[in-house]
Amino acid sequence: MSSSAHPADGDLRALLDDELPAARTQEVEQHASACAVCRARLSELEAELQETRALLNLLPAAEPPAALRIDTIMRRARRPRLRWGAIAAALALFVATVAGATVGRPYVQALVARIRAVVHPTPPVPPNPSGRGQAGIAFVPGPLAEIAFDASQATGALHVSLADTAEVLIDPTASVTYRVHPDGVIVHNRGSEASYDIVVPRQAAHVRILVAGRVLFEKIGSAVSATAPAETAGRYVIKIQ
Repeated sequence: MSSSAHPADGDLRALLDDELPAARTQEVEQHASACAVCRARLSELEAELQETRALLNLLPAAEPPAALRIDTIMRRARRPRLRWGAIAAALALFVATVAGATVGRPYVQALVARIRAVVHPTPPVPPNPSGRGQAGIAFVPGPLAEIAFDASQATGALHVSLADTAEVLIDPTASVTYRVHPDGVIVHNRGSEASYDIVVPRQAAHVRILVAGRVLFEKIGSAVSATAPAETAGRYVIKIQ
């Protein structure tokens, strides 16, 4: 990795979680030690990690929804510096009760991801006035992640590949806008001629890509279905029609 190539947020998060391979850990740590931008981003991600851990501590580790008494959760939510703890606790109680699910750690972590998206939503990405395309967008997928394109296009294609990353990445060749929501992202591409490089995490539970409501790509666990066959390198090239 060159000194000018900033590691992706997925690698920085994996570094904080001790999930990077040893060789990659050394590369990222060496880069961060010499890069003020990445050191600052690491600090931001570490703060988010601490906030998430605090949220996880609001809920029992493996108890059924009946055990989630409102008074207990709200008391935990009033801890200092958890400014949105009450909202998180209320949402957790509501979702767990409606779902009727056993609240184990994987369920709670998915729930926290949804809570964070509701309480701290990512704002829409503004159009790029240069018309030369804009930086891509990335988000951490929940149990189901949808990438929904508003409309089909006369030209342009989706270049979809799987990678060992923590985030879904979308990189357009021309200016588009997005709307991020708890279950994924809507791409406002009506009238566009752009193509899109899309990276899907191999470990994502369920990811699907729709164009004008039609599913063109879907990954459920390790099973992948698409309207075009995979190329030799494993990439799917799908027309946006």
